[in-house]
Amino acid sequence: MLKRALLLALLAGCADPEPPPEKIAPSPIDGDLQKVRETLSGARTIRVRFKGEWPRAVALMPQSVTGTLLLGEGDRAKISMTISYGGRTMTHEAVCDGKKLWRSPSVEAARFDPRPAHLRRELLSALSWHGVGWSFPQGPRPTTIGLGYVVCDLVPQEHDLSPSRQERGEGGLSIISHDDPGIDYRVRLSFDPSTRQIRKRELLGDRGILWYAESYLEVELNAAVSDEEFKLPAK
Repeated sequence: MLKRALLLALLAGCADPEPPPEKIAPSPIDGDLQKVRETLSGARTIRVRFKGEWPRAVALMPQSVTGTLLLGEGDRAKISMTISYGGRTMTHEAVCDGKKLWRSPSVEAARFDPRPAHLRRELLSALSWHGVGWSFPQGPRPTTIGLGYVVCDLVPQEHDLSPSRQERGEGGLSIISHDDPGIDYRVRLSFDPSTRQIRKRELLGDRGILWYAESYLEVELNAAVSDEEFKLPAK
């Protein structure tokens, strides 16, 4: 309890009063960003294999994550991911067979308790907006951010609110850099412009510092999946 109180006090001390949000006209590039998200949300099923890393991890921060995500028709959904913390690992798992929801003990401990029908929506939102390894199971604002002395470095103080901008990446990929108001970070999203499928997501803080990068090793839309893949573990 004392550590938690200290952490909250440090966060309060680091956070300056938020100025009124600036009104910025939407960038034409936001249309391309929306198309990438629509491609994901319009798929009947999705199979994703991903990995992520926190390149500036210190103290108790997570260092890397690997996982798989499966979205079925209806409300079926499944995720399994393993996070490494300098010598130890923790696995988070959740699955919904369309009617009932099962969560691993670590997910229960994170107080992630959506209604069964909402697991698929939560995972699709994470995939489309903030990154799965960044936002599951604690939500888009991470709770495991290390010891108190690193808190101020992890919470952006100068939010980059400039309009979305686009550049060309390696291998013919397109990269969109955009402000993500849901998490106070700027996001760089790499995608294939011909298929509109995501390839990588990066979260940037003050002065363009990279805090988290998530690569999508496999993204299969409308994949063939069976009900067996969403079978709930035996109690």
